[in-house]
Amino acid sequence: MKKFIFILGIAMAGIVNFSLAQDCEIDQYTKECQANLQDNYIYLKTFKIDELNPSKKKVQHTYVFSKGKQYSLNICSETSANQEGVVVNLYNSRRKLLGSNYSKGKYQDKIVYTCGATGLYYIVYTYNGDSKKLCGSSVLGMK
Repeated sequence: MKKFIFILGIAMAGIVNFSLAQDCEIDQYTKECQANLQDNYIYLKTFKIDELNPSKKKVQHTYVFSKGKQYSLNICSETSANQEGVVVNLYNSRRKLLGSNYSKGKYQDKIVYTCGATGLYYIVYTYNGDSKKLCGSSVLGMK
């Protein structure tokens, strides 16, 4: 009987995890972000922001930027049209803040940055919203 309950518990946990994963249609947000990338930008990379939740409020990615190039990081999520709750900060290799999508109490749907030095840059996502889990995507482009 204990074995049956254990197996039933494992199966139920898998069903719950599967249904939660199905609720987040991250490809939809990726396509939206790619469509919002301006024509003269070359698509570089997609960063999923489906890992943010009340227990994990920060997710960090890195990317090597090249001097003289302009980068656009578009943010698309389920929170709202103005990306409320999703704060994206861009830092250089010395952790100096270079840009953010949140300023003066307002959220923007992208960060545009002209690179001054080739090197490793940090893209840090934090979530200040109320929902239990965030579903979204961001797309990095360069011109």
